[in-house]
Amino acid sequence: ALPIYTVTGSTTGNGCSSTCIVTFQVDSLPTVIATANPYQICLGDSAKLIATGALNYSWTPAATLSASTGDSVYARPTVTTTYTVTGVNANGCSRTDTVKVTVISNPTITVSNSSPTICTGGCTTLIATGGNTYVWSPSTGLNNTLDDTVIACPTTTTTYTVIGTVGSCSSTRTVTVTVNPPPTVTCSASAPRICLGSRDTLRATGAATYTWSPATGLSSTTGAQVISTPTAPGTYSYTVTGSTTDRKSTRLNSSHIPLSRM
Repeated sequence: ALPIYTVTGSTTGNGCSSTCIVTFQVDSLPTVIATANPYQICLGDSAKLIATGALNYSWTPAATLSASTGDSVYARPTVTTTYTVTGVNANGCSRTDTVKVTVISNPTITVSNSSPTICTGGCTTLIATGGNTYVWSPSTGLNNTLDDTVIACPTTTTTYTVIGTVGSCSSTRTVTVTVNPPPTVTCSASAPRICLGSRDTLRATGAATYTWSPATGLSSTTGAQVISTPTAPGTYSYTVTGSTTDRKSTRLNSSHIPLSRM
């Protein structure tokens, strides 16, 4: 039973007294419970905070919350944070509860490219590190999309995206493979027929550097212009290979020059 408080007042000297009874009501505190869904998030994600047991609620700290009042709010902290909710019931009584949201850092994904620039028909190796699993996109030109190391053979310049995941957290990186077209090499001989003991000038155009083969009878195996000095009659055929200035984007284009010997 609840106690009854009595106050007794008396005068001095004559022994007279009277009493008064005072009563008041004590209301119960609300049972406030705070939960998070989920309790653990990746950096950049959010968690839903839910409070029950009262009529009105206020949350702190409010800086990373979608709202500071309400029975449910969204938290998007950048570091592990403990939130406090104060619940007030219909009688104005309040109680608090706390809930912690743990933030896990996303993995640091890096991508290396063996040849950032390739020629049409060429390939390059892309390697991702920092995750446990990977997903590459687009799949165009890739030998697979799920390994840390993939072979990319795109026909046009393509930017690939890799998502690396550790646990439930992931990060994204991109890498571009530039595809250069091969040079269009043309070649010719200054004279289609020469006499034994004479020389013929061979010329090539359309590229930056050139390589000639075979070397037999040639003044040089490199350069846009070489001299052929045959030592026996017959028909000679040389192949010239032209390359662009960027060795990584070298694409071979061969032409044959027949030289009839009289």
